[in-house]
Amino acid sequence: MNLKKFKIMHSELICCFQLIENNLKWIYAAMVEGKTLNNRMNVNNLSLTQILIELRDIDNSDKKPFISKEDYNYLHEMAKKRNYWCHQAYLDFACDRGLRRHRHYKRVSKALAKDYKIFKDLSRALDNLRLKAIDKFC
Repeated sequence: MNLKKFKIMHSELICCFQLIENNLKWIYAAMVEGKTLNNRMNVNNLSLTQILIELRDIDNSDKKPFISKEDYNYLHEMAKKRNYWCHQAYLDFACDRGLRRHRHYKRVSKALAKDYKIFKDLSRALDNLRLKAIDKFC
């Protein structure tokens, strides 16, 4: 993959992470007592990891979770991947030179293509889950 395509795919991946985070915040807002819009505004500044913790806590408070333990574990792993793509991916090859840079770029590019597919699908799935949460809890 050339660098131009890498930059576009990386940007789209970051968009997926933003949509995932937004959907998790709306799911949380639907589950918490009170007005959903007010609840959503209250978590606006929480990070992805913070909203996952808050969501898991409120979701498990009635011992009948809407999202499974396995899915929460997966979402926490996804948050680590998000941190990598936001804070480290370019550094894994940009500071190298020559053949070493090419090898690292190739490795990071392959990982990007793989993660893009995974998190694009997850973004869509969480969008559907958001709608189900609103139907169920609002």
